[in-house]
Amino acid sequence: MTGKIYLNLRNNQQEETQLNIKCVNDDITELSVNAKLDCLPYDFQKVLASEYCAYADISINGNIDGVLSRVQYNPFWSRPSFEKDLSKLSDNIQNILIKQGDKYTAVLPLCMHDYNAYISPSADKNTLRIKITKYYEGSKEISGTFAIFAEDTDPYNAVHKAYEYAVNKGYILTPLKENKKFPEIYKGLGWCTWNAFYHDVTEKGIIAKLEEFKNKEIPIKWIIIDDGWSKVSKKDDFKITSFFEDKTKFPNGLKGFITYIKEHYGIRQVGIWHSLTGYWYGIEKDSSLYESQKSNLTKTNSGYIVPSAKGAYEFFDVWHKYLKEQGVDFVKIDTQGNTTEFFKGRCDCVKYAVEIQKAADRSVVNNFGGNVVNCMGLSNINIHNRPYTALIRSSDDFYPDKKGSFREHLEQNVYNAVFLGNLYYCDFDMWWTNNDSTADSAALRAISGGPVYVSDKIGDTNAEWLKKMIDKNGDLRLYDGVAVPTIDCLFGYDKTLKVQNTINGKTEIKEFTF
Repeated sequence: MTGKIYLNLRNNQQEETQLNIKCVNDDITELSVNAKLDCLPYDFQKVLASEYCAYADISINGNIDGVLSRVQYNPFWSRPSFEKDLSKLSDNIQNILIKQGDKYTAVLPLCMHDYNAYISPSADKNTLRIKITKYYEGSKEISGTFAIFAEDTDPYNAVHKAYEYAVNKGYILTPLKENKKFPEIYKGLGWCTWNAFYHDVTEKGIIAKLEEFKNKEIPIKWIIIDDGWSKVSKKDDFKITSFFEDKTKFPNGLKGFITYIKEHYGIRQVGIWHSLTGYWYGIEKDSSLYESQKSNLTKTNSGYIVPSAKGAYEFFDVWHKYLKEQGVDFVKIDTQGNTTEFFKGRCDCVKYAVEIQKAADRSVVNNFGGNVVNCMGLSNINIHNRPYTALIRSSDDFYPDKKGSFREHLEQNVYNAVFLGNLYYCDFDMWWTNNDSTADSAALRAISGGPVYVSDKIGDTNAEWLKKMIDKNGDLRLYDGVAVPTIDCLFGYDKTLKVQNTINGKTEIKEFTF
C-alpha cells in the first residue's frame, strides 16, 4: 500500500506531511498521522481548516471490480452507493468495501480523540481519499490512527476483521454484536405510536388501538410511545420544557396509564421516545427544566440549550430515573446525529458529541439494563461510541404514505447492515399491515433478525399478516444474525435484490423484485 497525506490549511493551502502505514499482518493495515504545523509565533493565519484538516490519498493497485459504500447523506442516515471509479464516489462515506477479483478490502474510517474521518471522491479512479475533520478552524496539529484496512477472500469477513481489530485496539468503544444479547422482549410483536398518531399521541388513542389488538387476538407484547408525549415550549414547539409528560394528553400520568395497559392488555414492556439533545432544538431557556438542570447544560454557538459533555450523564440519569418510576422499561433515543451539528465550530466538537453519546448509553444501562433503540445516529461518531447497548435503527423512517419508497427503505436496511451488523442487532423500523408494500415489508421484517413492530392506525391492522409471523406462544422465529444482501447482489443488482440470513445455522434467502 502506498499513499500521501496532506494538511489542509486555511485559505485552501496544503502541506504534505508524513503518512504512517503500519502493516499489522497480511490482512490488516493501520493508517495514522502525527503532524504539527511549523510556524512562527506571529503566524496566526497558518492553521488547519474547518471543513477538513487533513486528507490522505491511498493508491489502490489493480482493477476495481466493484465498490459498496455506506454514504452519510444527512446528519442522521446513510444509504448504499455502488461505483467502480473512486473519483466518482459520494462524499462523507462512513464505510467502503472494494472488490478486486477474489480479494475484498474493507476500509473503516475512525472517530478518535478530537477528530473524525470519512471517505470522499478523489482525483483518480484508483485513488481512495480519506479526509479527517475536527469541525472547527484553528487547530495546529493532528495526531492518531484514522483508518483500518482489512482484506479477505470473503467480503463479509473482510468487514468483520476491520471491526474486530478496531474494537480490540480500543479505537471503537462499541463492543462487537457477538458479545451482546438480543433483548428478550423483541422476541415478540410490538407496536409504535408514530405513524398512527405522529405528534397527536394520547392515552385515549393508544388504549383504542390496544383494544383493537385485543379484539383481533394479536399478542402485542411491547409498545413504544413515540414523539409527542412530552411538554414542549409554547414559543417553540421544537424545544422541551420538562422531563414530565403532557397531562392534557396523559391525564392519568404515565404511571397510571402504563399500569393500566400492562394490567388490561398484557403489555409486558413500554418504551418511550426522547432526543439525545433533550428535544429537536434542545431545552427551552424559560422553563422549569432549564432552571433545575442548568448546571448540566450548555449553549451552542447558535444559541441552542443542550446537555453539556460534563453534565450529560446526570441530565439523562435524572430523566431516566423518573421514567423508570413511571413504569417505563426502555427508551428510544432519537436525533443522535444532531450533537455534531450543534457543536460544529467549537474546538471540543467531536469530544462533546462522543461524551454525550457515552453518557446517554451509560444512563440507559444503569436504568434500563441497556435496552434502548438508538435512532437517527448512523454517523461513525455515534456508531462507534455506545459502550453498552445492542440495538440500532439501520435506516431512515418507513414512509407509509410515500409511494415507491419501500425499495429505498429495503436497500438502506440490508446494505447498511453489512457494516452495522458487526456491532449491533439491526432494527429495520416499523411498518403497516395495510399498505401497498405490506407483503414486502412483512417478508423483510421476518428475515431481518431484529425487532418486528407495526405502526398501524386505529382500525387498520390486518391480523393475518402478523399471525403468520408468530408461533402459538406469540413468539417470532429467531434468526441467527442480521439480514444482508447475498454476495452476488453485494455490489449492486438489476431487478431482483436477494437478502439472506441464517436460522439454526441454515441459510434462508428472500427475493425482492422491482
